[in-house]
Amino acid sequence: MATILFSFLLSPVGAQVEVATAEEFVGSWTLSMIFNDQEIEMALDLHDVDGLLGATLSSALRSEPQQIANITKEGDVLTLGWVTKAQGQETTLRLALRSVDGALAGTLGDVDGFFSTEITGWQGDRPSAPEGQAASARTSRSRDASTELVVAEQKISIRYAPLEAGSSDYDHLLALATGEVSRFEGGRAIKLLSDVSLRFGDTVVPRGNIAADYGGVYSLWLKKSDGGWEIVFNRDADIWGTQRLQEADVVSVAVGFGVLETETEELTIELVEAPGGGLLRMAWGANEWMAPFEIID
Repeated sequence: MATILFSFLLSPVGAQVEVATAEEFVGSWTLSMIFNDQEIEMALDLHDVDGLLGATLSSALRSEPQQIANITKEGDVLTLGWVTKAQGQETTLRLALRSVDGALAGTLGDVDGFFSTEITGWQGDRPSAPEGQAASARTSRSRDASTELVVAEQKISIRYAPLEAGSSDYDHLLALATGEVSRFEGGRAIKLLSDVSLRFGDTVVPRGNIAADYGGVYSLWLKKSDGGWEIVFNRDADIWGTQRLQEADVVSVAVGFGVLETETEELTIELVEAPGGGLLRMAWGANEWMAPFEIID
């Protein structure tokens, strides 16, 4: 079992969370993630400190647990933030967790969008999984696809899970009613990283939504609209495909839709260069979505 290679430092103090609003998170948890194809475990203790939620995080490399002071809760998502130092550089990490049937599920990533991995957590003994389920879960965490477009030394890239057309996620997409948005149980949310702002029709997807001097970082979601489809751009990029919060949606753009002559066996996303910008194309099963865009800075 690999041990985590982070050194945990005290983070800036965040909003205080009342224990009464987060009772399902209180307790001692074992957290597990897959990093570089290795499983890494940490210990997370969430406890009552005079009615407010306190947290400590520890690993085999630390003699004592490290306190985490930056704790917030929005809806059913509990978020812990702290600063880690690796190779002389500081990085702010974010652990976002949900309580699911007595366990924890979520993501751990840096706020700049360079790193993200799925996290699971349990109390007591490690829960057993039905035969084949653990291997399947590990495959879904580690199997990602990507597409990239470079124009005038400016890079636009998308990372996504190539989910099968015969999956329940595909069936869910086909069954969407007007106004409903896609969700993926089998993979992470589609993630866009862009060095430049992008214009889809009259709608601009700006760079700098995370930091003024940083590129654009978004998750992408298909939405069934009245008579067509849209792509929703959400500011939470490092989340699982079931964790979208509507209040984090930034903009949505209309996209073209077509039916393919030859079906794709899995979700495929492409970025294709075009004059002044490019084309974002998604294909899944018999369906195709296309959205041309311009580069505006």
